[in-house]
Amino acid sequence: TYKEPIEANNLLMSLSINYDNSLISIYGPISGRIVRIEFSKSIKMGNEYLEYGEMFLEIREHILITKRHTLAIRGIYGKRFGSSSDLLRYEIGGFNTIRGHPLFAYQGKNVLLLNIEFRFPLLDLLLIAFPFRILFPPVRGVLFFDIGATFDDEFIPTYDDGKFRDLKAGFGFGIRFFLLPNILIRIDFATPYDGKNSLPLEKWQGIFSL
Repeated sequence: TYKEPIEANNLLMSLSINYDNSLISIYGPISGRIVRIEFSKSIKMGNEYLEYGEMFLEIREHILITKRHTLAIRGIYGKRFGSSSDLLRYEIGGFNTIRGHPLFAYQGKNVLLLNIEFRFPLLDLLLIAFPFRILFPPVRGVLFFDIGATFDDEFIPTYDDGKFRDLKAGFGFGIRFFLLPNILIRIDFATPYDGKNSLPLEKWQGIFSL
């Protein structure tokens, strides 16, 4: 969705509270909790300044099931308010939000998001000896489910038949591996899910990211 650029001044005060006791591996956190709470309010110095405020909460929980298997859960709630909040809506859909949906397809002044991933080892070592000696890096696998919504004033999760309305969801699987020591490749395959139906596997969306 194309959005015209905003030409305005912005003076912002913010208070952020952060907590992190996570244990990190080369692929990211494997246990522990990360919390971010943020309150922001713009200062309107004239008509050319934006006027809005924001409350934002993000919680990431990482549960180490075994030494090599992790359940990762991320929850987000955000709310923007004020006369300029229509210009600064949250956007979800696609990579890092709700996989299987178009990128940034859904906008609103409020956002709810839940991501659940099961992370596991898929391939520890692959060595090809002929015709050339090639050592492939370890590959991690993920299974995931994403669900969330953006809305303005009224939040209606589902229709009367049980299908999602404001709620949007997707699920799928993916792999993670290092192309170079500091470049982690993420490849996901995902389908949208409306509470009752999903797409056949051959129509799933492929998502590539670094």
